[in-house]
Amino acid sequence: LTGFYGRYLTVATRHAGQGYGRLLKQEAIRYVEQWASPPYLFYSYIERKNIRSLAISTGEGFVDVATLRTYL
Repeated sequence: LTGFYGRYLTVATRHAGQGYGRLLKQEAIRYVEQWASPPYLFYSYIERKNIRSLAISTGEGFVDVATLRTYL
């Protein structure tokens, strides 16, 4: 199974809430769907406090599959 890790999709704070984050995610997905043959997996790590990114991913149909904990 081919996997595509989504990372470093960020929007400057002054442009937050204007839909650019959602557009970035949609275009990244569209690009992969255009050039890769299924089956494939999209995945990324999003911190719980990043509520905007979580909302975008949930809105695009992504679901949690694991929870990671960091220990020092």
